[in-house]
Amino acid sequence: MKKFLLLCVAAATAITAGAQTDYHGFNIDASQALIDNQLRGALDKEVYRIGKALTMQVLYQPEYRHTQANADLTAFEYGTTTASVKNKFADLTKADATQTQAALEAGTVDGFLVKATMDANGLAYVTVPEQYYKGGSLVDTPAEGGDFRVRFVMESADKGRINDLDEMHCDDITGVYVTIDAPATVTIENDFVQANTSTKFDGTNATGTTDQLGAMQRTATFPLPSTKGNGPEDITYTGKPTNCYNLFTYKRESDVYAFPICYVDIVFHGVKPGERVGWTNYQSLHEGYTPNEFSGVECITAEDSDAPAVYYNLQGMEVSNPQTGLYIERRGKSVRKIILQLNNSGFQFHFYMVWRCPGLHLATPLLQRQFHIFSL
Repeated sequence: MKKFLLLCVAAATAITAGAQTDYHGFNIDASQALIDNQLRGALDKEVYRIGKALTMQVLYQPEYRHTQANADLTAFEYGTTTASVKNKFADLTKADATQTQAALEAGTVDGFLVKATMDANGLAYVTVPEQYYKGGSLVDTPAEGGDFRVRFVMESADKGRINDLDEMHCDDITGVYVTIDAPATVTIENDFVQANTSTKFDGTNATGTTDQLGAMQRTATFPLPSTKGNGPEDITYTGKPTNCYNLFTYKRESDVYAFPICYVDIVFHGVKPGERVGWTNYQSLHEGYTPNEFSGVECITAEDSDAPAVYYNLQGMEVSNPQTGLYIERRGKSVRKIILQLNNSGFQFHFYMVWRCPGLHLATPLLQRQFHIFSL
């Protein structure tokens, strides 16, 4: 009879917010389903909690900058993807990636759309492209690399935006939490972007913090800390957002919670050629919610492993014979994510370890290790 002596697995975030059923922030894991999803394609709830249309668009620019407002919210400067078009504020990148691509080729905006790649560790990665569109023509990317904007696009027509529904609103947001793999030299920020550009936050039939910015697209920013550069790492920021912080307080009579948000951006600044940056386990925070950790190790002893294991892929489908990759493992009432690699001697687990597993004595607090499970 086969029996596991000791099993240490990567303790990754649950796809939803664990057992905290009152969680109402925005959370999303990296997945192939999200990478491949097209405009108007509704995702399973296992991928996107309220089962609405969500796409991911990754834009490279040599130097990305979002729209910047001054401290007293009386004036702003356009960013590298926004401009005045026919005397109106315009976002030059669209929810539809084909429209963004057309804008790049027409020279309306500079940059390059990059498709992310899922890694066996559960993160989605991008690398600096060799060329990008500048003035409508492909040119070589600068030697110093550039920036990535990883944008989650919630489509307005589907009413699946943040602040539209009970399941997901950020009027009481206290910060953000995300798992990142990036060099220590890369700086990171998280932006929440207003759903439309036509509403003035001038207090007409509304409550909350007004401003004098007029009809434009407000962006609230959370500055995230850089990683240590040793592999996937959970990073977080709690506190008041910068830039257009009133995005989370302004509420029209028609708004259930606050003004709707249709874009959430993770921005990486200063990525060099040959480097890669990755993400997963994104969660907005609010009072009473404890974020799910991705990195870390849980230990299951032989007594704990008696319950039969059932495996699922990231789309929630049961897998009878799991091979190399990222899976959801259920043992009794315990559910966790594990990363499997099959070799000649059995399953091999890859994970990033912290000091959590009794009886294991490692020389460094964060170390990538490999464990083999042998059958007796």
